[in-house]
Amino acid sequence: MKKLFFYLVVFYAIIGCKSDDSTISANSQVSVGSWKISSYVDKSKDRTSRYSGITFDFMNVGELQVKQGTTVMKKGTWSLVMDSGREKFYISISGTLSDDDLSELNEDWEVVKIESTKMEFGNVSGGNGGAKTLIFSKL
Repeated sequence: MKKLFFYLVVFYAIIGCKSDDSTISANSQVSVGSWKISSYVDKSKDRTSRYSGITFDFMNVGELQVKQGTTVMKKGTWSLVMDSGREKFYISISGTLSDDDLSELNEDWEVVKIESTKMEFGNVSGGNGGAKTLIFSKL
């Protein structure tokens, strides 16, 4: 009887514990294809011009290509997840150095709005003590 009780407790503990961190069906929300940064504000400073002429190709398998013209500059990954009850958009661009403008995008951005032609993200804590906003526009 003690074994049965033990197994029931373990069973209910396992099914009762679930994480709120889960991948969202990104294909249903993020329109894959080429995007540009139409606005990037970091601690009240407009940094949009740093990304002029750069496109971001979000692919449906979570891959990302950063291009200048037709040349691939960097590759990375992206994902859309639920994290502690908040919808977040993770960007990770490989091979960026700390002084590289692209490294500033390697964040877990909170989703403000995702539409077929516009994606808006924010980062209230800003990683370094200030608010950030990032807006992509579909090309």
